[in-house]
Amino acid sequence: LVVPREKSIKSHHQRWLQQMVDVAIYPSIAMTASVMPSFWEKKEHILSVEMTNYRNEKVTVNSLSLVSREYRLEDMNGQMEDGSSSIELEFQERVTKHYRLLPDGDVGTVACSSGNFDGSGSACVFEPAESNGDVVDFLCLESAYLRFQSALKMYQIEASRSDDEESQPRHVSQIRRAKTADSTMEDDKEDPMANTHPTSIARMCPLNDRKTLIDLVCRWSSTNNNSSGDGQKDGQTHNTQLGVRSRETSRGCPITITCQYPSSVTHNFANGPAHVPFEVTARNRLVEAGVEFDFAVERPKTFEFMGADSFHWTLENGGDEVTIPMHAVIPSTGVFNLQQIRITVQRPDKKVPYLFPLQWLVTVQDQ
Repeated sequence: LVVPREKSIKSHHQRWLQQMVDVAIYPSIAMTASVMPSFWEKKEHILSVEMTNYRNEKVTVNSLSLVSREYRLEDMNGQMEDGSSSIELEFQERVTKHYRLLPDGDVGTVACSSGNFDGSGSACVFEPAESNGDVVDFLCLESAYLRFQSALKMYQIEASRSDDEESQPRHVSQIRRAKTADSTMEDDKEDPMANTHPTSIARMCPLNDRKTLIDLVCRWSSTNNNSSGDGQKDGQTHNTQLGVRSRETSRGCPITITCQYPSSVTHNFANGPAHVPFEVTARNRLVEAGVEFDFAVERPKTFEFMGADSFHWTLENGGDEVTIPMHAVIPSTGVFNLQQIRITVQRPDKKVPYLFPLQWLVTVQDQ
């Protein structure tokens, strides 16, 4: 761009040149997370978070925050030393923390639950996300950027497809695809989310995804003690769009089983074998689809079961459950594992059996 000065002034010219430079940004704290269903409480999940230090200096991990409409965090005690409110990681050290993921119920409000690492097992601080701007602002920006990248990629695919189609006569499938795209664009115009700001909390956590996705924020700090004197650096690492419950399909078992049973039983075996009552609950983990399955109990060699040990069932809606009351007939003292359940899920093309890596141990003593 050349900008001439007034003729009466000595002629000077300015030239502006735009230049793009690639800057490699390496993660200071790498964070990975996984969610699995809780086999103790049927509506809860277990969140496991692993944090690794890739800075060539000591890093202090200060807190972990969860942003969601549906869930909140609760720390699990016994993981850290009491009195320690943070975690210090040397270069390439890593730490894993586990949390209970509890359903909140108030889906109308996007909330932020934050906790430190004191190991007390207490509930995390739970408050509206709008009051945690220092935590949520950068998360909203990254969420908007990821949506933009996804939309740009889809646009490039459609543009290349259109260029290929223009060089040839259109056939019936191409015409139908174009009509479907036009109807989708009209639906997007009627979507209330289309009028919300792209970096807002409401756009990051829409109501239609309230039961499936969560966002995590790890806040950390480091002090540079070299001669440059950069001082303390504060940062945060995000893990966005982490799936909790699938909508219609699931790679793993879509059924969660839990059991209510006594941990110990005292019985007078002179009157016959002990009858241990317990209840097994099968719950549909999916949000918007039903599950058809076969329930079966494997026969152990040391004791017997009484009850509905084999049947076919369908949980039609997401979150539906069925409870099966049963009895274990135990002839002697000892420690017995009541978990002998096998679930066979009816997939569209085949049946898939699932065995669960659980132990429901009951101790039976003579009176």
